[in-house]
Amino acid sequence: MELLKFENISKTYGTAAVLKDVSFAVEKGEFISILGPSGCGKSTILNILIGILAPDEGHVYKDGVDITELDPSKRKMGIVFQNYALFPNMSALKNVEYALSINNDTKETARVVATELLAKVGLSEHMNKKPNKLSGGQQQRVAIARTLALNPDIMLFDEPMSALDVSTRLVLRDELKSIQAEYGITMIYITHDQEEAFSMSDRIIVMSEGHIEQFDTPKNIALSPANEYVEKFVVEQINKKIEALTGFLNV
Repeated sequence: MELLKFENISKTYGTAAVLKDVSFAVEKGEFISILGPSGCGKSTILNILIGILAPDEGHVYKDGVDITELDPSKRKMGIVFQNYALFPNMSALKNVEYALSINNDTKETARVVATELLAKVGLSEHMNKKPNKLSGGQQQRVAIARTLALNPDIMLFDEPMSALDVSTRLVLRDELKSIQAEYGITMIYITHDQEEAFSMSDRIIVMSEGHIEQFDTPKNIALSPANEYVEKFVVEQINKKIEALTGFLNV
């Protein structure tokens, strides 16, 4: 069932066209990665979805309703930023609790729900620590718990693991997929890492210079790249990593 539709969106900064008539649709419960190099427009898509930016042309629909001009607070979307955006003077528990206390419906149960969510992401023993006492991976888990506290229909991720070490990233990938399965949340994930996109996604949007080169399953992209760009940027890079790992294992 179609949950989200991004229709004929264009966005220009000055004289630079960042998005050029971009369209795609996302089904409920999907994990979609938007994959591309820096400057291709993927973060601009996220900012338009969440309502931070307005498109110059086109429309965004959610559940068939035009939300292009809707206030971000009314879109039922949550975002996890690359820099976590935690309140430095608040503990992990207070950071999650604050998200809940804004809403009168959840204010009374904020402490209970926040505690449960932090336990869900493995931070029961660290919930009273402030962000500067937490590792990067732990801060990311707090940011995820805080976003889940808002009970969004869609979770957006803006390259959330780019600053983390490899082992932490691998663990968080599994946790994200587990959270998605448990909560049934649609997730849209921005990344420049081909391996990351292929390991987590139901479908991948491959972008280049403000437009979509291919939108398909990881398997179809690997077996039938749409053009030379997808072949070189995605398939060849994945194959190089596989060859390097195979060579190492065969030593």
